[in-house]
Amino acid sequence: MEHLSYNEFLAFVLIFAANADFDESARELKVIKKKVGEEAFEKAHELYEDQNDYQHIEIITSYQDSYFADEASKQKIYKEMEEVFMADHELDTLERNELMMLKKIIG
Repeated sequence: MEHLSYNEFLAFVLIFAANADFDESARELKVIKKKVGEEAFEKAHELYEDQNDYQHIEIITSYQDSYFADEASKQKIYKEMEEVFMADHELDTLERNELMMLKKIIG
């Protein structure tokens, strides 16, 4: 796997988050694209589609030292995820659980 830029990594995490309820809504995808740009989104989405859930988590954790090594960077990622979850104006149980799981994975 080639190295992901920060925006590509963020797009990947946000796509992972958007799929928490097994439904990537158009609003969620629009929010992600606005945050990271079309090119980063497309690269991350293609990578996401080519992997299974275990591989998704492996990819996310492999960037810990690069992109979320300190508390401030972790909080930024959590905030970005919450904004994607709220794109459809609700934080459902699956999304809430996904956020909790990612907080455990990320640390």
